[in-house]
Amino acid sequence: MMTLLFCTLTSCFAQENRTNTINGPLSKHFMFDIDFGGGLPNKGMKQLTFSGQVGYKIIPRMYVFVKGEGMTGLHKADNGMKTWTQGSGLGGGIGFRLVDVVGFGIDLKGTVLTTVGNADWKNTSYEGKVVFSMGTKLPIRPTFGIGFRHTDSRTAGIADYNGMVATIGISF
Repeated sequence: MMTLLFCTLTSCFAQENRTNTINGPLSKHFMFDIDFGGGLPNKGMKQLTFSGQVGYKIIPRMYVFVKGEGMTGLHKADNGMKTWTQGSGLGGGIGFRLVDVVGFGIDLKGTVLTTVGNADWKNTSYEGKVVFSMGTKLPIRPTFGIGFRHTDSRTAGIADYNGMVATIGISF
């Protein structure tokens, strides 16, 4: 079964790549997104994010991407004191275009990120969301996403985060 799947995918890529040129269909396989996001409060904390992702369309409706993210965690301690933490994350994911009509698109995305460098809040995040994009005649499309995020904290004194998230951005 796996051999059949491998042979089918290899055949699809081989046929597709024969026609790829730098100004031709190959340039239509790459995508770039920038977005701002925020999460609902959970356990006295909120998340704010700024991220960018570069993706490659494997087939017309499915793509993989790498994602870089800057995150700020806003915390409210039990004693009422407010503080914040910052971190940078790096990861990737997979997406699937459910609806693709002129002027409108709906994608499902799954992402895994982990903090890199000297982050105040070391964590690994898992996110699933639905992203709506509104097409224009320009190559830039505004996007809006809504989903759920689980952040597994590896920093003592900071709890895990589970909550609804929303993003707004642009896609190229």
